[in-house]
Amino acid sequence: MKWLILTVAMLTASALLVAGIYVRDRGTTGLRPPPQPLAQRDAQEMLSLLDGGRCADGCTVALVRHPRPSRWVARVQVAAVTKCFELDLLSFRWTRSGLHGVSVVGCPGGPES
Repeated sequence: MKWLILTVAMLTASALLVAGIYVRDRGTTGLRPPPQPLAQRDAQEMLSLLDGGRCADGCTVALVRHPRPSRWVARVQVAAVTKCFELDLLSFRWTRSGLHGVSVVGCPGGPES
């Protein structure tokens, strides 16, 4: 009976240790939305900035490539002009000095207008 109690105590301590390590190491990454909605939001924000926030019927944003885990390529069309931009989800922001984390790239499947 003494060994049974000792075994149960050791198993309980092991389970608590594993649970404690899981809670400590899980971090906050689960609270962040998946990268595709983040990229779509960033592309919409960029589209709004390009057109001064007045984009009506002639504007579209399409995510066309995912070259790296934190980077997306978006095709942005404002009126008759189409450009592709690579968005770095980790550094995308708007400051007084301008837009950061965005670079112009070639559009896959067609020339830029």
